[in-house]
Amino acid sequence: MGEAELDDVFSDDIKLQAADGYSLAATLFLPRRAKRKQAILINSATAVPRKIYRGFASYLAGRGCAVLIYDYRGIGGSKPKSLVGFSASMSDWAKLDATAAVDWMRLRYKELPLNVIGHSFGGQAVGLLANNTEIQRTLLVSAQAAYWKLFPSPERYRVYAMLRYIGSPLVHAMGYVPGRLGLGEDMPKNVFLQWVSWVMNPRYFFTDERLEGRANFEKYRGELRAFCIADDPWATRPAVEMLCSGFTAIEPEIIDILPKDNNAGQIGHFGFFRPQHRTTLWRKAGDWLTGEDEILPVPVSDVAQAPADTEATAKVETSKPEVTASPPAIPNESKAGEAKVTASIAESAAVQQPASPAPKSEIPTETSEQKTSGAKAIEANAVISDTIETNTAQEAAPIETSDVELLLARFHALKTGRNTDGYSAASRT
Repeated sequence: MGEAELDDVFSDDIKLQAADGYSLAATLFLPRRAKRKQAILINSATAVPRKIYRGFASYLAGRGCAVLIYDYRGIGGSKPKSLVGFSASMSDWAKLDATAAVDWMRLRYKELPLNVIGHSFGGQAVGLLANNTEIQRTLLVSAQAAYWKLFPSPERYRVYAMLRYIGSPLVHAMGYVPGRLGLGEDMPKNVFLQWVSWVMNPRYFFTDERLEGRANFEKYRGELRAFCIADDPWATRPAVEMLCSGFTAIEPEIIDILPKDNNAGQIGHFGFFRPQHRTTLWRKAGDWLTGEDEILPVPVSDVAQAPADTEATAKVETSKPEVTASPPAIPNESKAGEAKVTASIAESAAVQQPASPAPKSEIPTETSEQKTSGAKAIEANAVISDTIETNTAQEAAPIETSDVELLLARFHALKTGRNTDGYSAASRT
């Protein structure tokens, strides 16, 4: 039985016109019997097709919501026959695609409150939208400012290697990034290059002078809650806090989610959208989005991103970072740390290493002193190796097409494996 049938909803595949006229594939979910009380838009993560969100969209529609999911240009049903030479960037996804989706929902359901769910990049996009003033409530799921040094070890080194030594030369050789590299679906060239430039920047896209949408963060006036999932190595607490600090006109709430307190062995970056969470995480999210109830704090016995001496905490903290607050200082990295990256690539050509969890002591934590640091401290405290440039993609040397398969083989040995949703841990923003 399909999800739509289970939830007694109607779903229809439609075409959505982006702000520049580009045709986007989308799916609309409507309740068959329940009275419509909310309009909800779901913004996808990077290189993730809308089908991943069908179950959750159907669940929300069953609760009386008109829900729209869609594919960004170059992804899923919005992908052209060939991505070679296809013009698209992440800023286009926000400025042209997500903006049009908000307008479409606002025009069609003008009598209903409009709420948005932003997964990873989909949450980042909310701050970049010129029309984010139309949104009443936003729920961020694993949405973060994804600076690579905010990830725990060894994930940070794997990400650095994948972006700098594999992805960047590969995209210049092929004209796009193939999904088998471990990034979800095939990705347009300029989407990948812009993403790399942000991931390598200590302030992510907040210091990208070419990104006009940054000014829209301060325009957002709706409510905002961010789910920070404890076992997500990409959307760590400091990374989530950095993104939330950009919404300077409001006080975002960050809620830590522990897998064991939600009857889950693991959740990670994509697990929230698995149907097994219908009665736990989905219900909590739906209650808040529809205004039917407040999300109750989840009891905590051991937050994955907190040191062992905090295990006496009675319940998870629902925090409201100050608008000038900054995530904790980024730990210094020596050049020896960067050497790990090069060494790991050489070793991976012969042996595929299994995934290894990051030591608890290396996972970014929040201290009382760090809570009081200013937003600009992130730049002052971040120490980047002299070998790392803000935009690594621009300095990447082109490679011969004949080397592509070798690069893919090496990365296949390097990456930590694929999760149950069919996407590797590399597809995180």
